[in-house]
Amino acid sequence: MTNTFENSIIIKSNKQSYTVLSSVNNYLTQEHFIDVNSLGLERGINEYTKKDTAPLPSTEDREGYYESRHYDFWLSGLEEYQKIKRESAEAGLNIDNHLKVLDFGCASGRVLRHFLYQSNADIWGCDINEDHVTWCNKFLSGRSRIFQNTSLPHLQVEDNFFDIVYCLSVFTHIETFETSWLCEIRRILKPGGIAYITIHDETSWKNMPDWGVRRAIVNHPEFNPIWLETGFPNEKFVSRWAEDKSYTSNVFYKLSYIKNIWSRFFSIVKVIPMGSSYQTVLILKKMAE
Repeated sequence: MTNTFENSIIIKSNKQSYTVLSSVNNYLTQEHFIDVNSLGLERGINEYTKKDTAPLPSTEDREGYYESRHYDFWLSGLEEYQKIKRESAEAGLNIDNHLKVLDFGCASGRVLRHFLYQSNADIWGCDINEDHVTWCNKFLSGRSRIFQNTSLPHLQVEDNFFDIVYCLSVFTHIETFETSWLCEIRRILKPGGIAYITIHDETSWKNMPDWGVRRAIVNHPEFNPIWLETGFPNEKFVSRWAEDKSYTSNVFYKLSYIKNIWSRFFSIVKVIPMGSSYQTVLILKKMAE
């Protein structure tokens, strides 16, 4: 792929075609590790699978997540959808009341598809990766609106537009424009709207799996092994691999930093350690002026 200026602010497409899988209904007998009974579903699982007849992305088109366990991939999205729905209801926002919802960093629709097929929310999505945006627009219902954003803090959406913005494993990779992105999310949220954001914090540091993020951090040439015992240095810790590309870092925040800095932009309603796998969930509310 030619190295153009866009590569520093987006992830350009390098695909000519996509291989898609069939719908989740064809993988229900597959071995899976997510316990359906732990999801707190309002209806039987068959009621959910019947509503989602869209194809699943291939393992490659979901960045390798869940490898060949396609049913687990689908269930993991349903699990996150249920959590966001419950926390939104607790904050006074019922997703089924045709709320406007943005999946900021939607990838190939792992969670977004459940808002699309399991609720009547007005669901939008955006992602830095052009392949993900193209996949969602090709294979998910046209009722969704998916667009590409850049690493620069601006979204092509009017002020006070969304009721809910959720960001799953997004601020875990925003190394430079973190507070500017908080301002932008605040701008597009309605007064009383909530942001559901996952972060890496001290609890995440202690509970990182031995693969993925932990491996990338430990193998970084500037990593100090003592940090595994003492915790990450500084209130905001960035482990970055490439200076000339977006989406190449892992970012950790101390909760003291979140409470000092992020509370200047939002009211921090709730902090949920390990709320999304090993990541901590923040429930933030935009207060009326």
